Amino acid sequence: MTGKFKAMRQGKILILFVFIFSVIGLLQAEEGSFEIDLRGYSNTNLMFYRIPDGYQAFGIEKGTYFEFSNITRAALISTPAEWVTVEVAYSIAPSVSDLNRRALAFNEPSVDRYRLIDVPELISEYEYGSVSQNIDRVTAQFRTPFADITAGRQAISFGSGRFFNPTDVFSPFSYQSLNKEEKTGVDALRVQVPIGKMSEIDLGYVIGEEGNWKKSAAFIRGKFDLKGTDLSIIAMEYKTHFMTGINISSSVKGAGVWLEAAYTFSNLLEKYDNDNDFFRISAGADYYFSGDFYLFGEYHYSSAGTIDKKDYLFNSRTKESAYKDGGVYLLGEHYFAPGFSWQVHPLVSLSLAVLMNLTDPSAMISPKISFSLDENIMVDIGASINAGKRIKNSELESEFGAYPDFYYLSARLYF
Repeated sequence: MTGKFKAMRQGKILILFVFIFSVIGLLQAEEGSFEIDLRGYSNTNLMFYRIPDGYQAFGIEKGTYFEFSNITRAALISTPAEWVTVEVAYSIAPSVSDLNRRALAFNEPSVDRYRLIDVPELISEYEYGSVSQNIDRVTAQFRTPFADITAGRQAISFGSGRFFNPTDVFSPFSYQSLNKEEKTGVDALRVQVPIGKMSEIDLGYVIGEEGNWKKSAAFIRGKFDLKGTDLSIIAMEYKTHFMTGINISSSVKGAGVWLEAAYTFSNLLEKYDNDNDFFRISAGADYYFSGDFYLFGEYHYSSAGTIDKKDYLFNSRTKESAYKDGGVYLLGEHYFAPGFSWQVHPLVSLSLAVLMNLTDPSAMISPKISFSLDENIMVDIGASINAGKRIKNSELESEFGAYPDFYYLSARLYF
């Protein structure tokens, strides 16, 4: 049986499963109870990049560049019966820029989408811009006496880390991303079985391209409430790798504390290569002062990275189990991310986040001021200012020194 035929069969089974149970829910809906809720947002960003010397090797000349982008997402959500909820979401994202962002792809997560079938992501592309699309959700959730079952395109993420999530391999956010409203949807069948108050067994199968098991994933996770401490243990097979991880979060004298760790056995299910195994761990704490001031800090270690800055790019291109499949994109080993947010007025807040590579040393400094113009309108003014040695002779002299500074104005409208 060919991979393509298997993919078609698995896709039809999943679609049929969603369709049949959704129709049953519609048929059992009480009179007058059927409603469709439309919700979404439109996020518009105007960004200015300042490119220093040294980027000629990436095809970018020194200068100031702009990018104007928008992403509009609409979701239709219906609960035709108490035991079923159906959601479909679609987004469209036009952008215009005189900067080739692809040349700076070394600072973005590179993870294949776990999708069996999909529409073309790129609608059109031209010299100074593009229009892309995304069918982000096609999901039916069924609530039964023994379990919650979710089938279709859905968001699946793990971990309690604020900035680093070693156990999140499906759709990690870039630290620089301005749009973190929704996690990217993956095609999956997920079953969550409660086993007590605030505890559950969570298992699922995530279907990759063409239904090929080497491009798919499966996981089982136990989540337990231990007298105010949340404990999660996870085992996951993704692509041909095997990951085991743990997550602990609790409260100590009013402060939130967490620890998240994962060890990945590279290609364990095919040709095991322990030289490419990697371990990641994050630990942090946060605290609210009088409800208006929030302080946080998080440490992260990744054995997938390297402490030798001359090997940054080579290492990231050769360790595919981490950088292509595992959601890793930071190039070094040791990081610390402190920051704060302050609600100076009911309609105005200030925040600062810093991501530091402790070995280079280099840092990404991200100040932001946010305004609430209306219940459904938010405006942000911010920047990403990078400290560290800049690119020299086409080589990275530090991690964040290689990032271009950028400044932005962002407006979000919710509906």
